[in-house]
Amino acid sequence: MNKQFISAGLMIIVLSISVIMLPQRYIRKITHIVTGFVFINYFVNPEQCPLISALYPGIGLFIYLICLIIPNFIFVPILLSKNNKPYPFEIITYFALVIAYPIFKCDHKFGMSLCALIGGDGLAGFSTYFKSKALPSNPQKTILGVFLTLFGTIICQWFYGDINIFSALVACLGESIPAISDNFTITLLTYLSFYSPYKVFIMTILIHISSFLMIKRKLTKNGAIISIFILAFHLYVSYKALLAFFGFGILGVIASQFRKQKRLQIEKTISTELKLGRSAWQAFDNSIASIICLIFYLITKNEKFITASVAASAECLTDTFGSDLGCVLSNRTYHPITFRQVKTGINGGISIEGTLSGFIGALIICMCVFVDYKGMREFWWIFFAAIIGSYSDSLIGMYLQYSGEYDNGVVTTPIDGSVSIGGINFFSNGAVNVVASFISALVIIIFY
Repeated sequence: MNKQFISAGLMIIVLSISVIMLPQRYIRKITHIVTGFVFINYFVNPEQCPLISALYPGIGLFIYLICLIIPNFIFVPILLSKNNKPYPFEIITYFALVIAYPIFKCDHKFGMSLCALIGGDGLAGFSTYFKSKALPSNPQKTILGVFLTLFGTIICQWFYGDINIFSALVACLGESIPAISDNFTITLLTYLSFYSPYKVFIMTILIHISSFLMIKRKLTKNGAIISIFILAFHLYVSYKALLAFFGFGILGVIASQFRKQKRLQIEKTISTELKLGRSAWQAFDNSIASIICLIFYLITKNEKFITASVAASAECLTDTFGSDLGCVLSNRTYHPITFRQVKTGINGGISIEGTLSGFIGALIICMCVFVDYKGMREFWWIFFAAIIGSYSDSLIGMYLQYSGEYDNGVVTTPIDGSVSIGGINFFSNGAVNVVASFISALVIIIFY
């Protein structure tokens, strides 16, 4: 028997029983699922496309207009809403999908991606009626909801004879992404996963990690958003460049939080970063050199620019480890040229502990070369470029960045009551980071 008739019959039976016997909160999700099983047929069965593609948009809009005009029919959009209001964003999403039918016509991939919306997201809605632990990356979603999304998507795909585990995994991650509408994100990401499964899967994980860091106040909201776009661009161009920048981002956040109370006593102007997280500008400052290198790679297809991108990220972690860890691990800080002792926390100061920490950071990022191993020459050139860039950062910071003593600590911008102890107020900390990472990239581009 044709699946259209089976699912249509089930829809009539289930909806009839639901309206009579169940509370409204259950009816909405049941409506979500069973009506979807009818709609989805016309994406996975080519013979039905010409007729349904022509009729459904008009039918959908007609029903919706009737619901808006005649008060007695207002219960239909209310059934679809989450908050008993008849005009939420979710309803717009549903009817946008109906209107999209003629555009996609018999696109089997789009039809199978709707399995995630119909079966996965629909079944996940029932998780709100049970106690379950919230997701670390999105407190409004639960672990049970993730598993129900995975299970519901697979069951729906099985019904249409085309199980795709990767798209189901993307669905369960996409449904729990913090967004305006999970109906939109789950459908879009699942659809894209049919074209580039690995990259879309990795991207959903990266979005969750960024969201988690934002919740834990390691990134600001804008910092998390810009980081997602930066990571997406790196992912699009090169896995090696992505791994290097992602490694810097995660390890840099960990390093900046290490013994932060002691660091707050030494560096008086970083309290905002430690309390609210890294901002969008900080994410941009540390990524601009890498991004430009990747743009040149897309233009020239010269692998040297990928290596330069990795070197830029390696310099950023070298500098972060050297300054953030060196500041709290060392009791003695030295001038980068004269090696005389200077006040701990001063811009451009170096220490034995900080230098060793920086070397470790550079070596960690250098391991990214094993993604597509071409010999140890690339490994050591990245290490060398990172050290050169980090040392340049110290020199620029010592002479062209303001350092002042204030309340037994150090400030990096002039404030009332501070006394200058080194450098002129020419570069900000972000500008120094940009210049130093470009120096590392140029070492690779010119000499490698």
